[in-house]
Amino acid sequence: VGCMAARFETLEQGAAAHGIDIDELVADLNKAIADNK
Repeated sequence: VGCMAARFETLEQGAAAHGIDIDELVADLNKAIADNK
């Protein structure tokens, strides 16, 4: 399961292709990492 183009895109390009705001995504990822330390 996954996006076939994922190997060829940056995180920003993949987020944009799927209608995801990159700034929100990065903030959520950073929070998840910080919460698990």
